[in-house]
Amino acid sequence: MTKFGCLLLLMCCVFETVAQQRKHELSLTSGLSVPVGDFASTDITNSNAGRAMTGGNFSINYQYNLSANIGLLLLLGGTSCEIDASNLVNTSVSPLTSETRYWSIGGYRAGGTFHTQLHKQLTVECRVTAGFNTVTFGGILLSDHAGNTLEIAESSTAAFVYSLGVGAKYHLSRSIFIPLFIDFLGCKANFSDVQRKENGINKEVLTLVRSVNYISLSAGLGFTF
Repeated sequence: MTKFGCLLLLMCCVFETVAQQRKHELSLTSGLSVPVGDFASTDITNSNAGRAMTGGNFSINYQYNLSANIGLLLLLGGTSCEIDASNLVNTSVSPLTSETRYWSIGGYRAGGTFHTQLHKQLTVECRVTAGFNTVTFGGILLSDHAGNTLEIAESSTAAFVYSLGVGAKYHLSRSIFIPLFIDFLGCKANFSDVQRKENGINKEVLTLVRSVNYISLSAGLGFTF
């Protein structure tokens, strides 16, 4: 065999090995976000209650596989959860109504993954990420039948976040897979200059500290290239 033929064969083997490693992965996922701890509490005696209800999440995920087991991960996305003010309405002496407001958490996280292939079509994976998100507390607005209002105004802040997750990827073909993940996300959000208003007039400026912790259950569709 000529030197050129040997070189061509070697190049083909290298390209095939690189292709099999599936270096790049891009996926879109969405699912449920389940608040836990103080973030989910509606206890009126709990000064740290977040009053967050189960909501939804969406994420764009890019993964670069350094080897057969180690990868780098970048996630862009967020979560939205409705604020539950029902017990404030129900325990009031005067009949009140509450306006629907939301918690919103969005931004980026980056980190690493450890994955192993259990089957030709199934890969299991652990991942750890950290980053910064914009956390928005949508506030609380209560009103009575006479039109009087009491409001804790909307406020936003930037917060460091981290997440720990486990999941699996089911490969439908060489280039298409279905990701399924469970992640815990945690952060502490500090809100300053939060206005408390009565009938639209600012009465007090508050500082709020809230632990924003939730478990996300997500699934989607991914591509390798």
